[in-house]
Formats: sequence, C-alpha cells, structure tokens
Amino acid sequence: MRITLINPRENYDVVLPMGILYVGTVLKETGHEVQLLDVGPRDIGWEEKIRNFKPEIVGLTLVTTQYRRAKEILARVREFCPSAKYCAGGAHPSALPEETLKDLNLDFVVVGEGEYVMKEICERLSQNKNLAGVKGVYYLENNQVVANEPTTPILDLDALPIPQRELLPDENWY
Repeated sequence: MRITLINPRENYDVVLPMGILYVGTVLKETGHEVQLLDVGPRDIGWEEKIRNFKPEIVGLTLVTTQYRRAKEILARVREFCPSAKYCAGGAHPSALPEETLKDLNLDFVVVGEGEYVMKEICERLSQNKNLAGVKGVYYLENNQVVANEPTTPILDLDALPIPQRELLPDENWY
C-alpha cells in the first residue's frame, strides 16, 4: 500500500516527530511505500508531493495544539485524494478518539502506540478486510462508533526498528 503520513506543524520550533517516524519505518520495513511529510504553515510543495504519490491511506499524527492545522491539511488533501482512507493517531486521538473520528471525518483512529497497529491495518485493508478486532482502533460502521479492544503497550522498545531518518528528508531536521 502507499501511505502518506503527515505531521502538521503550527510553527517551526518543534522536536523531530519520532512517533510518526517509527510508524513509517515499520510500514516501510514490511513492504509498504511510505511518504512522510512534516508540514508547517509556510511550507510549499507538500500538496504536489501527495498528489504525485497517490496515497491509499493518509494518516496524521497530532497533539491538541496541532488540531486546527490538521483540519486544514485534511480539507486540502481530500480535494485531490478523495478515495484515500483517512486516519489519525497520537496524543489527541488517543485522548479523544470518538470526537476526533467524527469531527475530522476520518475512516479510523489509532489509540495508543501505532507502529504495529498500522501494520495490521495496512495488511487488512490491502486484503479488502474490515478493521473489526484490530486492537487499538476506533472506526465508524453504519454511523456508529466501533471501539475495538485496546492495544497492549510495546514492552520491548528495542524490538522496534531504528527509525529511518531518510523518510523525513526535511532540511529543518538536519
């Protein structure tokens, strides 16, 4: 699958988005095409990058302070990627999964650690299966929120692959 992961930024005084970098690395190492973008308010060219990549899934990571920016980005991307599946993860969706799912009009949200959850989601979607039973996922079915069982925390962090910094080729981070 082709997956675009976006870190929506309000400003330029932030830290490297390690969570989404870990998710992207796991997905890439399991055979998916991954595009990782760090999108600030004055950045240009990011829309064209997404348009050319033609993602099947567009995912955002966000904390509450990024919510307004995420909403803006989603509105723009939906204009040229109407058939993609849309999702979010991170602190805000983990704290308010139902509200985030509905307000951002997403296909699903990931609650908790998303590295292996997203891997399972991509496997399911690539086989045209639904998300029933995928731990750590909230989604809508017949306009009703389905809250799957919580995922378990990753206890052995050394089992995660080393983040591939080349997934985030942004001169702001080097």
